[in-house]
Amino acid sequence: MQDIIQFFDSHAKDWDSYWQEEEFVLMHKILDRSGIQKEDMVLDIACGTGILVPFYLESGIQPSRMQGIDISPKMVEIFSHKFPDIPVLCDDFLSAALPENFFSYAMIFNSFPHFMEPERVFAKVAEILKPKGKLIIAHTKTREALDMHHERSSSVVKSHRLIEDSLFLKYYEKYGFIDIVLDNDFYFYTMGIKK
Repeated sequence: MQDIIQFFDSHAKDWDSYWQEEEFVLMHKILDRSGIQKEDMVLDIACGTGILVPFYLESGIQPSRMQGIDISPKMVEIFSHKFPDIPVLCDDFLSAALPENFFSYAMIFNSFPHFMEPERVFAKVAEILKPKGKLIIAHTKTREALDMHHERSSSVVKSHRLIEDSLFLKYYEKYGFIDIVLDNDFYFYTMGIKK
């Protein structure tokens, strides 16, 4: 895990410059599609430098109703500097002390292949979400484009891939999610609602 932390730490200062205009358009679409509500309690898992925060704010979410978490100290430092009113933890999501049945909306954006134990992610999210809470796992690239993007890397993320759709379905169902959506047409998007 330390190599992943070092990778993201090394990119943190330039992270915000990597995003393209078309990705910001997709961020809007992803949040709109997910049905985020101003009353939601949002957990942004692997929040990075807070790229989605302006979109949450635009959706009417108040800073007091957001929580970020990321494993990279440098990413968290930048997040805190940009958004001092929004709490953010520097921790491994799988071992972090987070309240159970508390959040109504959990987002894992452009980061899921970097979780080495994907089933445990579903289990943990199921613990911290309220009934009827949503888990969204999304990427601005399709599965194929994302795989190619990582394959071209010469770094620790070279082998990181999304799990197969069959496993997404299996884990959503195993951990009590219903109304599952899986879409890879123009970007990768999944969502499930906790029973």
